Amino acid sequence: MQREIRNMDKKKKQIIELWQTCFGDTPEFIDLFFGQVYQDENALVIEKEGKIVSALQMIPYTMNFYGKEIPIAYIAGVSTAPAERGKGLMGRLLQKTFEEMRKRGWILAVLIPAEKWLFDYYKKNGFTTVFSYSLKQYETTPSGINDSGLTLLSSTALPVDKLFTFFDKKLKERPLGVLHSYQNFLTIINDLRISQGDLWTATDLQGEIQGMAFASGAENPASVYLPEILYTNEQIKQFLLQETGFHYQVPKVMYKAPATSEAAIPYGMAQMILKEELIQTWLSLHPHASHAKEQILDMNEEQLLHVLFRTHEHTAYMSLMLD
Repeated sequence: MQREIRNMDKKKKQIIELWQTCFGDTPEFIDLFFGQVYQDENALVIEKEGKIVSALQMIPYTMNFYGKEIPIAYIAGVSTAPAERGKGLMGRLLQKTFEEMRKRGWILAVLIPAEKWLFDYYKKNGFTTVFSYSLKQYETTPSGINDSGLTLLSSTALPVDKLFTFFDKKLKERPLGVLHSYQNFLTIINDLRISQGDLWTATDLQGEIQGMAFASGAENPASVYLPEILYTNEQIKQFLLQETGFHYQVPKVMYKAPATSEAAIPYGMAQMILKEELIQTWLSLHPHASHAKEQILDMNEEQLLHVLFRTHEHTAYMSLMLD
């Protein structure tokens, strides 16, 4: 037992060292990720002469797929030692990853390319771009005073269970979106605070949450960035944008939102792990399209994913992913 524990510790230590070599994350983020997200059994590696030279993490998530929750895995921390790049190691590791995901019953693998050129790299490894977003701008007014009866509160002022209940409810209202567990929600809040940001809530006169704005801090003196904003109506949305901008004393608020098919910024990619199961799930949720089953089965994976992951109005969406 002691030997197994030491081996696990060595594996984690080497993965952290490789992460530090490949990414520019702060020590605080690394401590957060490897303290709250990392699981040894979800880390796959390639070793050379006893040294880990390529690694990635498979992080379990759930996706709301037209009202049905399906198990998926988010691939993060994709890294190869600089001296070992260009040798096909990551391609081999990805294939190993897909095999492991299939064994575990994960229907879909998703990831977010860290740079634009990586979209082409992952496409060559079987991924298709299906997740997107729109980036919007709101200009604040000089005064933060409002007569809406709403109050802007930091997440520290409210019970975490209450925060998560609203958060989870709003995410599940989206027909195609990645959900977050309670534990992941806590990690998201801690990650925001590392960047001098916070989760801000709009509460009504009865103390009930009506909206949330996740702020990553005000590193840019001209604006604050909201990687996610959730609300019950447009009045709540306007309140959150105005009051968050006023709190950080910036003239502009930049925020992410689900995109329409016509105005989408590419963001995340997916690969089907259990193709037949995903198709059958989609067909069961779209009985009117049962006549198209043969046509769907004849599609290549890219065509198929574009059909399965796009509604008439919106594309698939995910946010607040840690990588």
